[in-house]
Amino acid sequence: MSLNISKERRELLRALSFDAEAELVYDPDLPGELRELFMGLQIARGEQARDLARKLPRLYADHGPPMIRCLLELSYLMHLKSALADIFRDVLGGLHKDLMDKPLWRRPIREEVCRFAQSPYTVTRELVDLLLGVLARIPGETAGLMRNPAVSFEDRLRAAEEVVRRGDRENYPAVLELVKQHVRGGTEEYLTRLKPASEVLAGTGRRGLELAVAAYEAGELGHHGPYVIASFRGHLLRWLEEQEMRPNRRWVNVLLQAWSWQGSASARDLTLGILLDEWCMVPEIAALVRAKLKQKVAENPHYLASASDGMRTRVEEFAGTDAPPRNLLPLILGHLEGKDTGWEEFANGMPENKVTGWALGQAMARVDPEGQDKLLRWLRMVNNPRILAGFYNKLLIPSRFFQLAPRTQRGVLQHPRVAGHVQSGRLGVLLESTQISRLDEDVRAAMEGLYRQLRGPGARKSGRVRELK
Repeated sequence: MSLNISKERRELLRALSFDAEAELVYDPDLPGELRELFMGLQIARGEQARDLARKLPRLYADHGPPMIRCLLELSYLMHLKSALADIFRDVLGGLHKDLMDKPLWRRPIREEVCRFAQSPYTVTRELVDLLLGVLARIPGETAGLMRNPAVSFEDRLRAAEEVVRRGDRENYPAVLELVKQHVRGGTEEYLTRLKPASEVLAGTGRRGLELAVAAYEAGELGHHGPYVIASFRGHLLRWLEEQEMRPNRRWVNVLLQAWSWQGSASARDLTLGILLDEWCMVPEIAALVRAKLKQKVAENPHYLASASDGMRTRVEEFAGTDAPPRNLLPLILGHLEGKDTGWEEFANGMPENKVTGWALGQAMARVDPEGQDKLLRWLRMVNNPRILAGFYNKLLIPSRFFQLAPRTQRGVLQHPRVAGHVQSGRLGVLLESTQISRLDEDVRAAMEGLYRQLRGPGARKSGRVRELK
């Protein structure tokens, strides 16, 4: 029977081992016991096999983490009928507890696991995968795994997935580092490594996006940078709307990639709309966007297939002519500013689509309170769902809504058809904004009431919105 390795016995074995791996020194009797146990498991069936498997956690209780080194060294002998995860479940549970309780074990265990990560034996690599799963659940260990070139890409990716699953924000930079390791490769590396790593990074949400944007601006994401940024999909669109980013050449490629990756037709059109309705007002950017669109359509005739019919027509018209894109915003601003008396006649003749709504949402945030009143009075007579949906999509973001006069904010939220055309997510972002304290109490109450109405009594809420009862 194996003796328990007390602290004194372990120190004696370490002193006598003359072994560079002495931190994980194990009892000399342990290899023989494990060999005998593996042979028994190979031929045993039913209850006999279960009895033998139950010896493993007892052995671990006797020998502790050093047993892991012995298991890895002898794993090539294992030819087991049952899944390793089932056989070693209790051993792995004990290891996890020891690593959590005694951090000094973490480094030697990690180094030992990485030493066997490229083993030619399938069963050894399977055991390594299980051990990496244990390490990935230890705070602070995942970053070391993701940065270690001795660990396979699949295992580093698994560690990154664990970071995202835990919401471990401290290790988000390590997930980005994993992405950056593969941004210089060609198409094959993009498909097999960069793309899956970017999808995991996108799971980090707004914080990961901010890290990726900083890396992109610093030129650290290579020629695949637009694909990495576009992977954030809805997070990217919300960030673009809130930032009100100034048109610039570097980000044109990002938007031309990102629009088709959005999850809904509305989001795809909104992303394209940022280019056509805002950025292309700058002649230099308009010329670049036109050239890029022509190139992409020539390379891929289906490039615009996921855009709505109206947006596809607008893009094709813009790409096929030297004229600037059709843009209502300057015309709307001209009618709302000053003493113009032809506003209602002009407004009633505008196209009844969401592009008009977008322009109206932008205009509301740019005109003075008198112009806002004029637009609000006209909107109370509007029934077209596309105009209203586009209007609220563009207006209900922090950088625009909080700039409105209080009476305008109140009027926007009290529109008779507001509930049918506002997304609860838009209101959630406003309610979670640091600027929420700037709102008048009645405006904030109206927003909270509308949010409750849209979400319903049983809906799951996030962030500070949970406070709304």
